[in-house]
Amino acid sequence: MTQGPTMRIAELVANTKLADMPPDALQIAKASLLNVVGVALAGSTQPAVKKVVDFVQSMGGSPTARVLGVGFQTSPWAAALVNGTSAAVLDYDENSWRGLGHFTGPHLGATLAVAEMCGASGATLLEAHAIAFETANKIGRALQPGQFLGGWHSTGTIGVLSSAAACAKILGLDAPGIATAIGIAASTAGGLRGNFGTMTKGFHSGTAAANGVMSALLAQSGFTARHDIIEAEFGYAATTVKDGSQRLDEVALAWADPWEVIELGPDIKFQPSGSMSFCAGQLAVELAIEHDIDSRSVRSVVCRTTPLGKELSSYHVPRNVTEAQYSTAWAIAVGLTDRKRGLAQFSEQRVRDKDVLDLASRVEIAVNPELVSLDDVRDLAACELTVLMNDGQHFTRFRQRATGHRGAEPWLHDMLDEKFRETAGWSLSPSNVERAMKMLRAIETVSDVRDLTAVLISDKG
Repeated sequence: MTQGPTMRIAELVANTKLADMPPDALQIAKASLLNVVGVALAGSTQPAVKKVVDFVQSMGGSPTARVLGVGFQTSPWAAALVNGTSAAVLDYDENSWRGLGHFTGPHLGATLAVAEMCGASGATLLEAHAIAFETANKIGRALQPGQFLGGWHSTGTIGVLSSAAACAKILGLDAPGIATAIGIAASTAGGLRGNFGTMTKGFHSGTAAANGVMSALLAQSGFTARHDIIEAEFGYAATTVKDGSQRLDEVALAWADPWEVIELGPDIKFQPSGSMSFCAGQLAVELAIEHDIDSRSVRSVVCRTTPLGKELSSYHVPRNVTEAQYSTAWAIAVGLTDRKRGLAQFSEQRVRDKDVLDLASRVEIAVNPELVSLDDVRDLAACELTVLMNDGQHFTRFRQRATGHRGAEPWLHDMLDEKFRETAGWSLSPSNVERAMKMLRAIETVSDVRDLTAVLISDKG
């Protein structure tokens, strides 16, 4: 019998080892892990995560996995739910353009929980993390953009499959066992783009992580599922890609040749928001600095972007942080005002600033006809920004891709270290931030991941 896409993925996951990774792929995978651990530590302080923590604590659970930042131990499923949500709630993680999602959040939540439960090494965690990213994007290349454009949030729909596969890998399951885990996970896949701009958007990452853990543990116990769920009639691909654009022959195509972490991601975020406002926010900061713009003297702003860029700017004048994350107008207004676009610019306190909100109301978001037809999904956030001043001056600049994304200025390790100090510093003292960074930079030498998670506990009172 010809091996189908589901089993092909399972075989590749089972047979791929950390030793197979070239040094440059290994370094990017470690950087990705560092980035999202920091973001999760910052996310653990957020109201949405506190609600998930309250829910988890009310449910009880065997204390075998730690909740990052908060510090208490609970079941692997519950820890994955919280940590996966923490990694995504600030929208500050990373982009995976092949699969059109943010997969490191669910991967971190899931694999860290199972690695802790098993007392696995840092090398095992890193291997699972890298393989999960490979899996997500090798599945995503066959389904996108049809799945995303159909309304699904790929972080939840694809991230649960890759999380399940990676957890099954840590548990030592063979290829049929991994296929079973994927089969179970496929029936839990979910996440709707309609919930962007609410707490539930980040929760998609948490549910993908938790369901990935659950699926792998059930597969280990002998629970059954189809080994052809991706390609089956009424299966995963047919159900989540309704326009018929799925290309099942591309599932697992060019596995680790090159590794996805090298070719198309992860691209590190340097603005805590949805991807479609990245270029606009960066342009606002650049123009404000270059022309010494006083935001109080701005008459109006026009942002001419892609059709999807306009569509995903769902909240023009935001009422809270989750709406600000999907407000290109806010990214522009706060960028012009603060000349920065970090966590402080996307905080509940900042979003209440009446002057910035007033400026946001004077931002027009329009489609640039020259950006209607694009050959590369990484250009979907491209835009031209024009700032009109009260004295009649106007300043215009175009950006195709944001810094940190392939094809633009690359992210550098110094930039990532600075971001980690910003994000982890919301939860950890400066000394523990540095300890955590040192351990994550050499994660493959950590003998037990519980030595790492013991450091990732809030000690700021």
